Amino acid sequence: MSQQDTESERRYRALFENPFDVVAVLDAVRDAEGAIVDWRYCDANTNWLRAMGRPREQLLGRTVAEPTPERAGALISLYTRVLAPRR
Repeated sequence: MSQQDTESERRYRALFENPFDVVAVLDAVRDAEGAIVDWRYCDANTNWLRAMGRPREQLLGRTVAEPTPERAGALISLYTRVLAPRR
């Protein structure tokens, strides 16, 4: 990793780990027709992990439905609406 990449990562982490924000980065999981069927956790700050009650290694790379199946339908719908145009 170059010095520029390291500096960029440091700045990203400094913003991402803001003590007042709960932040997760999600990637849409789509079916063959392109419809969003779930979301996959790509990153999450310490506050998000604390709110989920899970360590990073139990969340990242998993879909929303895996750790919270009882809430998955509502969360998938909510996240999809946020992604929709003009939202």
